Amino acid sequence: KKEQFGGSGSGHNLTSNQVRLVQSSWRMLQQDDQTGPVIFRAFFDMEPIALEQFQLHNVRDLYNSYELKRSVGKVFKALGHIINTVDNWESLSPLIRKLGALHNTKGVTLPQYASFGKAIVMGAEEILGDAMTSETRRAWTEFYRVLSDALKKEQFGGSGSGHNLTSN
Repeated sequence: KKEQFGGSGSGHNLTSNQVRLVQSSWRMLQQDDQTGPVIFRAFFDMEPIALEQFQLHNVRDLYNSYELKRSVGKVFKALGHIINTVDNWESLSPLIRKLGALHNTKGVTLPQYASFGKAIVMGAEEILGDAMTSETRRAWTEFYRVLSDALKKEQFGGSGSGHNLTSN
């Protein structure tokens, strides 16, 4: 069964199974203290400028730091809320608008959206191992595509689409 996702008229769909896979794998990821550092290490390796955007460029022992833990907590709180509320996308509009404005203030670029999507999938694969099936990977890829399209639309205007966010 396909469910409308991404707002009315957006044309984005996730199956209820994809929603279930993202939600259940997210619960597993939240149980591992290394999920944040693994995802953010991959992201910062791809996008070193993001260290400055997160104001983490001068932090010693970054991946064991309170500062990274705080940043991960903020990102994961928003991401977790979106994942848990994905079946009621319309209620997420205020949060998506707020996050789009924040990304604009921080100077987030289109390539950074793609890199963060890749980092999430890579991190999930590393943390979940065999539990990250190809079906779960596809679910995360589609979920992140829809989410990042919505954020880019808020940040840059227009459709925000037309970018392959998770190409290998």
